Amino acid sequence: DSSLMQMLEVAYEVRTNAKYVVGSEESPPGEGLPYDRVFAPFRDTPDLPTATLTKAFVDGMLAVPAYATRKITQSSIDTARVPALAGAVDTLGKALIANAADVAGIIPGIRSAAQAYSQSGARTYRDLWDVCIRLEQGTSNAAVINAAQNVRAAIGSAVVQEGHNANSPNSHGISIDFSAGTTFASSITDYRRLQFARDTQWDEYLQQAP
Repeated sequence: DSSLMQMLEVAYEVRTNAKYVVGSEESPPGEGLPYDRVFAPFRDTPDLPTATLTKAFVDGMLAVPAYATRKITQSSIDTARVPALAGAVDTLGKALIANAADVAGIIPGIRSAAQAYSQSGARTYRDLWDVCIRLEQGTSNAAVINAAQNVRAAIGSAVVQEGHNANSPNSHGISIDFSAGTTFASSITDYRRLQFARDTQWDEYLQQAP
């Protein structure tokens, strides 16, 4: 029930500690999760599968009338699928580095247009699927297109439940840091402590991203 936590960086860090990660790409309402709605199915049928509980978190957030005007996103990630998704993002980062001359001109526009979450001067979190689809549409570079398509396929496997309202329309269940290099410079030391940064070249890409 924390803000901005449904990120690939976070899911990768905790991938061996839980079967599912439930959270919000957005900063959820301060009133919090509607636990009465979330756990009602289990009050009545306590032997339901864990995956059904994760769906109850998603359905519950979208069912609160008072939240209709708020930015609501909620999803569930299967942690067994997270390593494959991280591998696909690693390949995408390498493709963006290797083909920087071809894509440099479109990256700032994608960063500006992609679904954003609580943007600030030091924070550039974007929906990963939305970033990839915009990369595919914005370049003719085959390596980047193929890598972005593979990331979206991996998202489709990893995100098992997803819901959002019209206030965050291009959300697909998992976000990522998509900073420009000038912004990323202020957080690079902390970011590189993440296992995701150690195991992929996404941080190398962010360091040089236009």
